[in-house]
Amino acid sequence: MKNGLQVPYAYMRPNLTPSIAEFAQKGKDYLCPVCKKDVILRQGDIRVPHFAHKKETGCSGEGILHKTAKQMICTTFKNDGNMISPRHNPHIPCDVCFVRTCEECGSRGASNHLIDDTFDVDCVTPFGFTDVESEFNVGNVRLDVAIVAAEHDTSDVKIPLLGIEIRDKNKVSTEKWDTFHEWEFPCIEVTAVSVIEYWRKTLKADLPGFRVLYLEPVKHNFNLESIARKLKRYDCYKCDPQKFTT
Repeated sequence: MKNGLQVPYAYMRPNLTPSIAEFAQKGKDYLCPVCKKDVILRQGDIRVPHFAHKKETGCSGEGILHKTAKQMICTTFKNDGNMISPRHNPHIPCDVCFVRTCEECGSRGASNHLIDDTFDVDCVTPFGFTDVESEFNVGNVRLDVAIVAAEHDTSDVKIPLLGIEIRDKNKVSTEKWDTFHEWEFPCIEVTAVSVIEYWRKTLKADLPGFRVLYLEPVKHNFNLESIARKLKRYDCYKCDPQKFTT
């Protein structure tokens, strides 16, 4: 990728916070999500905001949407201080919500709990302390993002609870989904474009407090009975208000 080409996203040092050029801060150090080389922010009244490599590199820019979306999910789950914007209060938690659709009436709702009442990042579950990992291997399958648990906070053994696959150009393969079904392992598939767009909407809201990144699955396996038993029940507030949980 040469200096003249426009890079829409970058990671801001030191925490590799994903940054969208139109909302990025000047005077900060940024890296290209693909090649990890230095990029500079270019903004102005006329030019379209973008990042550009300081030096010509062999970077193709291939996979930038996938890498950026993955980093956005992990950063939000980890709730890194000032993770999205300098306006964000680091003492107020960020959250990831999963958008669900009612099969009866088609209305949509969102929640941040999927695995019983025990699932919440950075809390203690019957499995242990929960965390998020990228490029996590489960058997012969590598997950883009995995919600994992350890027996205790110093344990090196991580138990995968739920997987998040990010679709860029290609759908998650049928073979991979068959493996998830066979293992009775809950997983969702989201598009990189939708993750980045929800992040952008969060920034445009310009709120100093609570921030949410919504994940809207294009595919999941929650309808399998063996997996559904592991998931917290959500009933539609329109169809049955008494049963709806948030």
